[in-house]
Amino acid sequence: MTAPVLTRLIGDFAARRALRAGSFIVTFYGDVILPRGRSVWIGNVIEACRVVGINESQSRTAISRLVEAGRLTSRRLGRRSFYQLTDWAAAEFRAAADAIYGPACAPPGDPWTFVHLDAEAADALGPLSGRGFAPMGGGLVVKPGDCRAEVRALLGGGRRAVVVAGVPEPLGEGALADWASTLWDLATLSADYAAFADRFGPLAAALADGHALGGAESVVARLLLVHDFRRIALRDPRLPPGAVPADWAGDAARVLFRACYDRLTPVAEHHVLSHFRDAA
Repeated sequence: MTAPVLTRLIGDFAARRALRAGSFIVTFYGDVILPRGRSVWIGNVIEACRVVGINESQSRTAISRLVEAGRLTSRRLGRRSFYQLTDWAAAEFRAAADAIYGPACAPPGDPWTFVHLDAEAADALGPLSGRGFAPMGGGLVVKPGDCRAEVRALLGGGRRAVVVAGVPEPLGEGALADWASTLWDLATLSADYAAFADRFGPLAAALADGHALGGAESVVARLLLVHDFRRIALRDPRLPPGAVPADWAGDAARVLFRACYDRLTPVAEHHVLSHFRDAA
């Protein structure tokens, strides 16, 4: 029997929008599989998806599409099929990890990353914008921090781009915040963070009160936590404190995310080590 707090979370996702199998499996690989290798038995993927309402047919179709997209490769051992992250997908996942699990802003003193894309690489503006880069016009995008590894993972070697690192030097108090507000939609991001905190506040309270979840439940709860936080955190440029609004909700949401993640992890990891299988 599923714990009520997890049932409510799953119901909330279903009410807002159906969980897409491909996107949820990407979260599964990034959070559960990549830290301890790259491959896992397809049965483990199907079972995790089943708990959140994604049926086996949808899971298998999504995995096939991830193979076609070059993110996964397959290997069969006996009667079992295992799917492994490709080098390219693993590099992209590692680049995204810092935005999800790392600090709320880039380290002080780090350069900002400016990327210029020529006309042939204009199609990369979308993926970069989805990862917190702000378009400045003329094929130029910017993001705080040293993001060169992230740019390489997103763009690969086939696109023409110039990457420059530098530190903006605003003149006058509040100038950086004013400039940032013209480049990023911080109000929407802050509202998304606040909504995330509202959704996962009951889970945080239940875990803090000692209401433990079972092994499989802890895995699924952590996946839902990461899945929901990921879609916001990847769009967050992680601006320095002086560049965000006074009512910025991102910091509190990140604290709640970490609290839930840390409380779920011991039981979730024990379940993974006990029940999940890789090709070895």
